[in-house]
Amino acid sequence: MGAPLIWVIEDNDQNFELVEFLLDEAGHRVVRARDASELGALAAGEPPALVLLDMNLPSGSGLALVAEIREASPVPVFFVGRLAEYVYIDQDEAIRRAMDRSAEILRRLHD
Repeated sequence: MGAPLIWVIEDNDQNFELVEFLLDEAGHRVVRARDASELGALAAGEPPALVLLDMNLPSGSGLALVAEIREASPVPVFFVGRLAEYVYIDQDEAIRRAMDRSAEILRRLHD
């Protein structure tokens, strides 16, 4: 089996680039949807091992998308938000905390 696929549903380019970098460094494959209108294309493809979902999308709440995601797969969904603002405070600390918090989740994907 190849590297786990992670869907990232995020409209903010800075947030996505940070998440993509961290997941790529950890050996994961990442695909992105910017909003609900792009989610259908993801659902038609390979099911993910994990979904990272922005809570505040321009098209509405990320909570509303959970039902659509669950129709495609019983995948774990984690909500994210405000990453870009946090990075501006202290980028090194933000990255360290993000990696610390996600390390166990990422290890489980490889098991």
